[in-house]
Amino acid sequence: ELAFAWWAIRRVRAALARARAAGGGDAGDVVVHLRRVVREILPSRMIADIVVFEFALLYYALFSWRSRPHVPSGARSYSTHRESGVIGLLVMGGVITIVETAVVHLLVQRWSTTAAWVLTGLSVYALVWIAGFIQAIRLRPVLLTTDTLVVRVGMLTSVEVPLAAIVRVAPAAFPYPDASM
Repeated sequence: ELAFAWWAIRRVRAALARARAAGGGDAGDVVVHLRRVVREILPSRMIADIVVFEFALLYYALFSWRSRPHVPSGARSYSTHRESGVIGLLVMGGVITIVETAVVHLLVQRWSTTAAWVLTGLSVYALVWIAGFIQAIRLRPVLLTTDTLVVRVGMLTSVEVPLAAIVRVAPAAFPYPDASM
């Protein structure tokens, strides 16, 4: 696995360098390049997407803290995390995980030290995931180009909507007028 990860990272770095030199629109988007490289390597698209998700989360959690949001030239970016409060929710989830980890570790340690450390390790990995989600949301904003609206929610989803397909833009109202209770 480590050899595969090393090889994939080298290929992604080379792809990023080529895209930056060519000035492509997705030149700085690690997830896009990682997905291209891994889908070339792995035969199953589903397995490739799982591997991409895992590698990208680790990249964002561990190696992207000095990075700036990816915004291609000519595009405008819009952050959604500041207004939505999703980062605050994730941070609170992390705090709760830390407290829960300490309590569970102390309780489980009475019966099995090994199980306590395994559960603690899994909780630490969950904190890495949370950090990765926070960074991905911060570094992959919504983009508006001359002909496309790219709606991205961290690494969870990315949808490209042609501007010609957008009929109307209106602020959302709460409660939603067409929602039935």
